[in-house]
Amino acid sequence: MKNRFIFLFVISFFTVIHSSHAQSGDSVTWHALEMMVVNGDTIYFASQLDDVVVTSPRKFKDSQEYALYLRYKKYAAKVYPYAVEAVKLYRQMEEATEGKSKHKRKKYVRKTRKKYKPKYKAELKNLTRTQGMILTKMIEKALDMPMYEVIKKTRGSLSATFWNLSGKSYGYHLKQKYEVGQDPLLDIVLDDLEVKYEEH
Repeated sequence: MKNRFIFLFVISFFTVIHSSHAQSGDSVTWHALEMMVVNGDTIYFASQLDDVVVTSPRKFKDSQEYALYLRYKKYAAKVYPYAVEAVKLYRQMEEATEGKSKHKRKKYVRKTRKKYKPKYKAELKNLTRTQGMILTKMIEKALDMPMYEVIKKTRGSLSATFWNLSGKSYGYHLKQKYEVGQDPLLDIVLDDLEVKYEEH
């Protein structure tokens, strides 16, 4: 199968991801907004707004580079929710297993994977190689560590070594983390879609 490696890889690790989006039957919380009227104009005050990235117009050397940028941007938007959830759950795993043995950490990860694997198996199996690469780099950038170390901490050394060796035949080098400058177009896209995790 063309994308067999990326399918198996993301299922191996990223199935710890769970959805935080509301689905049918879920409750929805509405927040009241403060407002005031000034000279007939209504002004609303929102207590919390998402960050907005403002950038200058991009310049590209040719149409091929521009097309690649658009493709990266489209793919990054698709995998961004998965990256956010992966980083969030990785941080939660660190907090929940801090000071505990490797056995208890593995048990925690195994329990989480078992719970959420059925849903994300279907969603992740159709990722292309480039989409999988962008997802990986997003997470590496957010965690500031190579994917090899992420897998090692969640699945153990044996799994990390297996995926590193398997990935080499597909052009993946899991021990090499995301570095600014290796792919300037990807740098632009990942800067615009910054993956953050905030404790609530």
